[in-house]
Order: sequence, then C-alpha cells, then structure tokens
Amino acid sequence: KYPKGKSRIAYIGTTKKGGSRVAASAAERGEQVLGLHGVREFTVRVLSARPRQRVKIWYKLEHALLWSFKQRFGRVPKCNSTKKTKTESDAFKYFHKAGVASKIEDLS
Repeated sequence: KYPKGKSRIAYIGTTKKGGSRVAASAAERGEQVLGLHGVREFTVRVLSARPRQRVKIWYKLEHALLWSFKQRFGRVPKCNSTKKTKTESDAFKYFHKAGVASKIEDLS
C-alpha cells in the first residue's frame, strides 16, 4: 500500500552492466523485496529504451519511472530511496510523461 493507492511495484532500478546482469540484480534485491509484509514471490520486468549518443538513457528511464510512480502513488516504491526523485530533471525530454505513466499503471 502507498499513500495514493496500491501497487505491485516494490523496486525500480537499473543494472550496472545491462541485461546480462538482470538475474544477479534481482537476487541482490530479493531478500529486501521478500521481506515486505505479505510478499511471497516476485517477478522482474525488464524495460529498455533505444540507446542515444552521449546520454545515459537507462538512468533517464529509471528517473522518469521513479518520478511517475511518486506522482501516482505519493512516494517512491518501498525498496527505493528518494534521492533520485527530488526534481523532475530532464528525464521527460527523452520520454513522454503519458507513456511512462501508462507503463507504471500497467505494471501496478
């Protein structure tokens, strides 16, 4: 439960080495996610974006997802910190707000 409703999302993050590191990243967060009240299992979803020159697009996507989640549910997911959502920054220069918000709703 979150201040503005319920969501199945417990964590939004990136991996340091891309798709090849998804399983290891999930294993690192597994104990934290499974430690939440009522959680018996979890599923990892992978979202990606087309690469851009001189832009850490994975970081921009993570920031956009966190910002949209916070706007919709009133806080960031339980296993995230609030460091990356202090400002909207320029994440939506690369992604449409409505598209990101729609993805948050679909996964919630």
